[in-house]
Amino acid sequence: MPVETELYELLGVSPDSSPDDIKKAYKKKAKEHHPDKNINDPDAGQKFQEMAAAYEILNDPDAREVYDRHGMDGLSKGAGGGGDPNDMFAQFFAQSGMFGFDFGAPPRRSKGENTTVPYEVTLEDLYNGKTVKMNMEKEAVCSHCHGSGARGNAKPKQCSTCDGKGWTTVTQATGSRDRMHVARQQCRDCKGAGERLKEKERCKKCKGQKVVTEKNRQEIHVERGSPDRHRIVLRGAGDEYPGIPPGDVTFLLKTQKHESFERIGDDLITHVTITLSEALLGFDRILVTHLDGRGIKVSSPPGKVIKPQETIILRGEGMPIYKRPDDKGDMHVILTLEMPDDQWLKSIDLKALASLLPPKKKELEPLPAIVDEVPYEESDIGDLRSSFLDHEAFEGQFDEHDSDWSDEDDENGLASILYVGAQRSAPRVLIYSATAAYRHDSIPTAIRVLKENGASINTTFDATEDRTFFTDSNLKSYDAIVFLSNTGEVLDDYGKAALENYFNSGGNFVGIHSASDSLRNTTFFVRQLVLHNKTDANGSAGAKFDYHPELQEATVDVIAPSHPSTNKLPQAWKVRDEMYNFESDPRSLGAVVVLAADESSYTDTRERKFDQGTPHPLAWYQEHAAGVDARSGTAGRSFYTSLGHLNETWEDSVFLGHVLGGIGWVLQSNTTRAFNSSGLVGNAGSSSANGGESGTTPGSSSNP
Repeated sequence: MPVETELYELLGVSPDSSPDDIKKAYKKKAKEHHPDKNINDPDAGQKFQEMAAAYEILNDPDAREVYDRHGMDGLSKGAGGGGDPNDMFAQFFAQSGMFGFDFGAPPRRSKGENTTVPYEVTLEDLYNGKTVKMNMEKEAVCSHCHGSGARGNAKPKQCSTCDGKGWTTVTQATGSRDRMHVARQQCRDCKGAGERLKEKERCKKCKGQKVVTEKNRQEIHVERGSPDRHRIVLRGAGDEYPGIPPGDVTFLLKTQKHESFERIGDDLITHVTITLSEALLGFDRILVTHLDGRGIKVSSPPGKVIKPQETIILRGEGMPIYKRPDDKGDMHVILTLEMPDDQWLKSIDLKALASLLPPKKKELEPLPAIVDEVPYEESDIGDLRSSFLDHEAFEGQFDEHDSDWSDEDDENGLASILYVGAQRSAPRVLIYSATAAYRHDSIPTAIRVLKENGASINTTFDATEDRTFFTDSNLKSYDAIVFLSNTGEVLDDYGKAALENYFNSGGNFVGIHSASDSLRNTTFFVRQLVLHNKTDANGSAGAKFDYHPELQEATVDVIAPSHPSTNKLPQAWKVRDEMYNFESDPRSLGAVVVLAADESSYTDTRERKFDQGTPHPLAWYQEHAAGVDARSGTAGRSFYTSLGHLNETWEDSVFLGHVLGGIGWVLQSNTTRAFNSSGLVGNAGSSSANGGESGTTPGSSSNP
């Protein structure tokens, strides 16, 4: 006897029916429930798709056997948990290619919701240690009904919407025009419980929700020497839900910029100004006031002439070493020479001074054939840099493949970006990873890795999958938005409008992997991926994702080696990833391709329907992203890479350097507040809890 009979019931047949009986029943049901014959039934289309999906499974002997043995969960997990379900479905449904399936039941909670709270600390806090008490809110099991949600002895009844299953079936369009995606989603009426209480039977305190919001006071201890972005986890201090352990609260330490010291690991760097007399005759005085208030007195060696920008090291005066606070790093002091002013020079005997100082430099020998005498005039090099980095003036200094910033490898092999721009504040970037169709397992890894390595490009990353977060006030705090492995329609009309306003205000954009398979019918979004002045026969714009061959080893060629996203990559880069094919050539549509697939290095048996150009494009950029109103908008930059399918890819420092290099290049657009005081969007350097001028940080709460 099958473990589940739902698909048989959809077609009105018994589990022991023959293939012919199943086929006849499906034809009958399909005619009966076809949307064209039920124009007054708004659910007819969904019923028809559900029956078609059921027939696809039961008509295939292998799929039917898996379903009979393991049910829907067996199909979603790949025959009882082994193998890749996507490979399995590709085998089962290769003939029709019409439906994709995701019949895994909505996951049950095994623990309350975890919460991460960014908490800003000073360098003094990290040097001396600090204990903080703060008020917080959390979901707690209702004390009145003890988590039942019911009033008195009332008992819940089976939910009529989902028939007690806790989920309903939904059919969604996917990126491919000839495929539908059938999936389970949590029942909206019973929230997945499978049962409901009548209004009058619900607990008065929690209104039947089983939990209430409570305020409590938490204490955290910042240990001496804690590193930046250190996590302090309060186990069990998070949200509660009946029958499961409470979640955790994690405080993420974010170090504020210090006016005197810079921290590098366990060491400190500071600048101290000395006089000309001290440089020549030595000093014996307090050079530094330390983070704990101590004065640090230093004597220079007798007879030592100190040169400008000379560095001395003070052993054991750096940061306490985390978990070993009695041991400390070192302090590096850069000595800046302060020259006397003009008034001092007028007050002394110049001849006597000249007799004491070393002789002046002699003229060049031999003299140049031509010598021009020019007037002496003081200048401010800062003004020169500022004008040089003006967006239009700066653009003309390089050809289309050159970078306007330099980089060097850090200890981890990542591309640590050295901004040469007049940076006003640390850029702030939003990662959006919502999906409406296929979901990549690598998304959580990608978010973690980007956040952990944001410091290498002096950037703060926030992340969300909440489409309601896309409002004008929230988005304007970000210098760039990263669409990470999205699929399907991941924004409603309100969110799309806010995103379009953001792009029109100079906001920058980064797309990663299947971002090219999301919002396929939203013209401004597709134009943001690839410049496109025309639409194709279907009215669509842009180099949208078409398909990819099976996951395999391949060689990626670097064709723009000077771009920041590629200048640390090997010329022939060996990767294990999906080699995406697209519906058009991004080069013909205005983009500059930086990576291309070596098509001789992997196998692709499918016939292509579109011309994507040669060499095969995998990653590209736009200097002026095209998803803006050309008449009134301000165009930021856009970067896209099709790589990033696997967890192991995101753990690879070479790939991470590719992504961070692209993000860093985008942030140098000079259209947002991190670099341009006239920018309409971006991080203006506010010290508010969420790090932006306005809006909120997704997934965090403000500190009291």
